[in-house]
Amino acid sequence: MRSKAPKPLHALATLLALAGIVCGQQRPQDDRPTLSPAVERALNAPYLTDAERAELRLFHGQWAPADLATPTAAARAALQAGDLGHPSIDDPQADALVRAEAMILRGDIREALELIGNAEDMHAMRLRAQGLEALGDLEGVRSVTDQAARRLSTMRDRDALELTEGVLLLAIRARAVGVEPGARDYELMAQMLATVRDGLDRLYWPARLAEALLLDSRDNRPQAREALLEALSLNPGSALAWHALGAAQVRSFNFDAAETIANELDRLAQRSRPEAISPHAAIIRAQALLRQKEPRLAAEALEPVLEAYPKMREALALRAAIAAVYRDAKTEAGMLTRLEDLSPGTAVGHFEAGVQLSDWRQYAPAMAHLEEATRRQPAWPEPWIELGLLAMQAAEDERAIAALERATILDPFNVRARNTLRLAREMATYERIETEHFLVRYRQGPDEILAREMATRLEAIHRRVTGPDNNGLDHVPDRQTVIDLMPSHDWFAVRITGMPDIFTIAASTGPAIAMETPRPGPGSTTRGYDWARVLQHEYVHTVGLSRTLNRVPHWFTEAQAVFLEDGPWDENRARMLTSALEAGELFPLEGLSLGFIRPRRPTDRSLAYAQSAWLYEFIIERFGSAAPLQLMDAYADGQTQREAFEAVLGLPQDELERQFLQWAHRQARGWGLLPPEGVPTAEQLVQQYAGQTPDAAPNFQKLLDTFADHPQVIELQARAELEAVGGRPTPDMAPLLTRWAQAVPVADEPRRMLVLLAREQGIDPDDDAIIEYLEHLDARAQYSGAYAAELARLYLRRDEPRRAYEKAQRAVGVEPFDAPMRELAAMVAWRAGELHVARSHVHALTIIEPDREIHRQRLEAMDDRIGR
Repeated sequence: MRSKAPKPLHALATLLALAGIVCGQQRPQDDRPTLSPAVERALNAPYLTDAERAELRLFHGQWAPADLATPTAAARAALQAGDLGHPSIDDPQADALVRAEAMILRGDIREALELIGNAEDMHAMRLRAQGLEALGDLEGVRSVTDQAARRLSTMRDRDALELTEGVLLLAIRARAVGVEPGARDYELMAQMLATVRDGLDRLYWPARLAEALLLDSRDNRPQAREALLEALSLNPGSALAWHALGAAQVRSFNFDAAETIANELDRLAQRSRPEAISPHAAIIRAQALLRQKEPRLAAEALEPVLEAYPKMREALALRAAIAAVYRDAKTEAGMLTRLEDLSPGTAVGHFEAGVQLSDWRQYAPAMAHLEEATRRQPAWPEPWIELGLLAMQAAEDERAIAALERATILDPFNVRARNTLRLAREMATYERIETEHFLVRYRQGPDEILAREMATRLEAIHRRVTGPDNNGLDHVPDRQTVIDLMPSHDWFAVRITGMPDIFTIAASTGPAIAMETPRPGPGSTTRGYDWARVLQHEYVHTVGLSRTLNRVPHWFTEAQAVFLEDGPWDENRARMLTSALEAGELFPLEGLSLGFIRPRRPTDRSLAYAQSAWLYEFIIERFGSAAPLQLMDAYADGQTQREAFEAVLGLPQDELERQFLQWAHRQARGWGLLPPEGVPTAEQLVQQYAGQTPDAAPNFQKLLDTFADHPQVIELQARAELEAVGGRPTPDMAPLLTRWAQAVPVADEPRRMLVLLAREQGIDPDDDAIIEYLEHLDARAQYSGAYAAELARLYLRRDEPRRAYEKAQRAVGVEPFDAPMRELAAMVAWRAGELHVARSHVHALTIIEPDREIHRQRLEAMDDRIGR
């Protein structure tokens, strides 16, 4: 912010300068906004005096060294650039309010309040309130902000600066001391900002910055980002605006963009003074490193700031949070004590620690810190919101409802709080089914079908995941795991993030697992999926997070979960991995976790899942089944990934990566996706052939005659023949398709084609090869029960009712709300002698198709037969 608004421009010049905005100028969509053409026109207006032009350049961050001839001008430029240690800040000749603002930011608050004195303009009152809040003097804040609110209600001659400062004052009042029930402060703030933007001065960038901060505090992040970009287009030199944008990028896991912004902040500070340290840049870097699970590096990033500005509250709070997540109790206590000495009763240290511990899923200490923050500053909505969201993640719904109710009273406009509170209240009405280690919650209605079937399988999943055998995790969580079966995708997303926007269908927060019901209908994104496999995946997260105390690299927990699904490698993942391996595009181990949380390409997240599981399999094969468990314990003890690799595996990370890549090539050859070592690839052979006869099309049959066992050549010839017949195989292609299936064990297509040929002639249930192909396809079908259903019918024809029963159960497990699947499962269960299971399927049909009387009739007949 600045102490004074520039002198009004000539009316005609203002209209001309604004023409670009009024006509809807287009901004770039990235985070490097260019200077607004409207500002450029204003700066170049020919009628401006030199002094007016210099003032305008300074206000919009376009100053030249000659514009900083006075101490006040130099201090304003330094403040804008984030150079809080510039000599002009301590120069008594500089404007007192400019100096005071910089002093508040760097932590010299009592000195700043002395400078402000008894000044009563809106800027001075805002700085006084901001300083008193930082000192923890909430009653002082109340006095100042109440006076400001009365002034705003009677103010007649308003300008952009006073209205913007008034908005900031009202925002401070809301979080520091609260507002009366029914007060319309938010609407008033929005109205005041609109008056500045649309009426008084559309080039007044501090109003857009204030609007961005207001929107962000309400979790309206898309519009906040838009306002920040517009503020930066009006003043690309605003360190506060860049800082807010950098913090948003850290929240979004966009660490590259955050680093770019930190570099820009460094550049701005050093433009003011070459030796300047940008505290804004350091804080952004520390936050990004902390979110990347690098607390030591985060602490190092903050060191220069704390050395230069030892009373800077924001840096002290972040350092306390870093110590908290790193379990450095001595440093954590020291930083919190330092904050307490500087600002008795302040909530900022406990709030920051709570937020960061929550991000690390350290539920108990996070809750303790957030509850302390709410006790110290009970009118501040953010700690209540974070506490409520955290309690939802921890499956402590009553605690969540209490916190979110308080949050929505304090801030009725926060989107995440409103969404989550509405869901929490609804979930309080859900039905419950309890087993020894699980509590399943579901909305009354058709989801009861799946909830009850889940309950019969959960304890087997528990034994598989928690046991010591077959690479299990050898650990049992100390509490029941809550499984929430969410009735729609939007509700599932709100359950996990507080917002109705998420890319997956199931997620574990540790103590709780939420799943979107695989029931087709409005609000659903799926008609079916292998819920048991998905649930086992998520339960691995729950158990793994419990064993590691939630301290584990993201890639490792995903690798573990994929590996322990007990599913085979499917063709898509194998081909994706092989392609990335050949192209040198596998993720480096250091950046593997970012493939999940900040994918740059559409395939990155899928590749990260697959590569992580591949690496996990390599670790087990190379170092033994105990190695992953030892790594987990090392992570729980606070070791970094590099430290854990060296301590447990005896290898530096770079050497581990080298050995993994060698092993990966052998795996890809075993899949038939690469030729044997020393044999040219099919692509190389085709290029060699084309070099000899450049005008001829590749003759794959000739290559096949020479390289009869080359898996890629076999596949190319088979694909060429399929393409020649329009993709529909002919009987004479069966031998080649069989060779393809044998040469490429992960390939689905030759098996599909061979099954298709067999169907055309009528599948012989005694044809073991076709049965094997169908089993291969079914084992990899996670979203359809069709292959399992076909196998169930074939096994019945083979007079193998038990195997038919297992396949029918699998089919209905993938598509539990599909009526034909239920009818098949009921019939097969009856013939297999599983009469009660058959009855449960028919009972499910009465819920899935309530209008079909035949289901009730069958149920009554079954009850008579069973004797119910």
